Amino acid sequence: MHDKIKVYKSRYFENHMKFNDDEQKILNQLKKDMPRKIIKILMEHPGASRKEISGEIGITDQAVSWYMKHLRTDGIIVSETLGQFNKYYVSAKAVQIMQNVLQNEPLKAI
Repeated sequence: MHDKIKVYKSRYFENHMKFNDDEQKILNQLKKDMPRKIIKILMEHPGASRKEISGEIGITDQAVSWYMKHLRTDGIIVSETLGQFNKYYVSAKAVQIMQNVLQNEPLKAI
């Protein structure tokens, strides 16, 4: 029997208590290409479905689901079930944090 080994990238922040945990999670995701694209799509098209997101970015529905799971865990996106479909939104908390961080640190933050 083989155990799976998961590899995670660590992101380090020169923080000095500048960014709280939620801000660090959001900045970490914004530094990654696919999560940043997903967040951008959801900012421009709130309520987009997984299929719409995958079509826009050009990756599989399964890959979108994988990214969405991590974005939900970090509190960046929320979902709403309508019938058999899920609609996704950037959480109000994440929007507020992104506005605050980008206003104070426009280019250094990302």
